[in-house]
Amino acid sequence: MADYYNDTELLTDAPADERRPSFLIPSGHSSSMTVLRGHVLEMECIAEGLPTPDISWTKVSGDLPSRRTSFLHFNKTLQIVNVSESDAGDYRCTARNQHGFAHHTISVAVKAEPPRVLTPANKLYQVIENHPVLMDCSSFGSPIPKIKWFKDSRSSTLDGDSYILHDNGTLEIQVAQAQHKGKYICVASNMLGIYENHVYLETREPTRIINQSDDMVVQRGRSVVFECKVKHDKDLMPTMTWLKDNEEMPEDERLDASFKYLCLPSYPSCLLMADLSTKLYISLLPSNFTESTPAPAVIHEFVIQYEDSLLHPGHWHDLARVPGTKTTAHLKLSPYVHYTFRVLARNAVGLSVPSSPSRMYKTDPAGFSTKQYLGKVTLGSCASSFNTRAYPGIQGKRL
Repeated sequence: MADYYNDTELLTDAPADERRPSFLIPSGHSSSMTVLRGHVLEMECIAEGLPTPDISWTKVSGDLPSRRTSFLHFNKTLQIVNVSESDAGDYRCTARNQHGFAHHTISVAVKAEPPRVLTPANKLYQVIENHPVLMDCSSFGSPIPKIKWFKDSRSSTLDGDSYILHDNGTLEIQVAQAQHKGKYICVASNMLGIYENHVYLETREPTRIINQSDDMVVQRGRSVVFECKVKHDKDLMPTMTWLKDNEEMPEDERLDASFKYLCLPSYPSCLLMADLSTKLYISLLPSNFTESTPAPAVIHEFVIQYEDSLLHPGHWHDLARVPGTKTTAHLKLSPYVHYTFRVLARNAVGLSVPSSPSRMYKTDPAGFSTKQYLGKVTLGSCASSFNTRAYPGIQGKRL
């Protein structure tokens, strides 16, 4: 109780709504703290009372270092920068108003610490060429250590050109190249000593796709193979991942409706033959063919085949190939052949199934007539639709 009255002065009886000062922070009449050499010392005293008390600071065992001292927050905070051993001792803050005053004493100890590097030793950094890399050198010490970096040997410091040394000791290489790989030495030093730490940097060649499959058109039900060749670092084995519609494919994934299916043209059977002599009319194009017809459905060519039901029944032979853009073609017919015709269509996906065969048409024997047998093929229209099977048809009539 006697100590309390030594640190608190009572002047007069205060009115009921006024009161003498007392400290909120720190509590009690004394406290202590430790600060590292070279760091910043901050001490705070917050008092309450009415009227609001004024705060003042003194050093019990000497004077405050005026050039390194600042008073902040209406004198509630005392700050001393670049602390040294001479700043150790007792500091007193005083809160005063017209009803009295209160003291609080803070004992300050100053410690020095030799430098230490906190980054793990022999840490390995890996970076892809042409990418940035940051190598840490986290340090501790009092005074605050200075950081320097060296590569492979300690001949010259790394700062400038392709290297950037940050204030926290981190070394940055903005565009890492093969020549940057190797051993790096981080050195932390202050007046109490030197500490060095080694880290290692490996650069890797980027993984590049050097050959990839083009877009493909494939007939439904058939297999398709996509290739993706990559060039990669010799010490790294990349993992290949295939995505379908931007989502990873499960192992049993197959083509389904979510793919853009490209289909063959389909033609209904429309083979109507008349009694022919020397000319033949064949209808091949679908009636719904327009310039907006999907590219895979556009016909590249027609293949006209015949069967000699007299000499080679069951065997179909190519008689003519007609470009898909043509509207007419001429066929040369041989004498004394029992012709049966059919037509196939080809587009980007492949060859269609054949049309239904025509009725049989006979040419006269050689020498029986002096007529030359020529077939004129007119590519006309035939009602049709587009799906995954093709049934080209032909029409024939005497011209």
